Amino acid sequence: IIANNVTLFSGAKIYSDTQIGNNCVIHSSAILGADGFGFSPNEKGEFIKVPQTGNVIIEDNVWIGFNSTILKGVIIGNGAIIEPGSLVLNDVLPGQKVSGNPAKPVL
Repeated sequence: IIANNVTLFSGAKIYSDTQIGNNCVIHSSAILGADGFGFSPNEKGEFIKVPQTGNVIIEDNVWIGFNSTILKGVIIGNGAIIEPGSLVLNDVLPGQKVSGNPAKPVL
């Protein structure tokens, strides 16, 4: 679901069940709703893929920088800023700015 006045730049990838609020900007090569990198050993000691669940919810007035990735199950609060190149593994509070891999709040 993509709401009103959303700007999507070239190469942005939006996976199924992602919700994007009003007045958001998503820059080039951003990935929203990608599956995480979860593996767990089975009884034979072999690593098997652990399914990632949930959808991404982007609230209103959010800015997502280029080459950022937001994994499944994350909520990005109203007015948040995701700095370029960030890997977002956890929810981002309204008005919060995050950066890095993994993304952490910027003071």
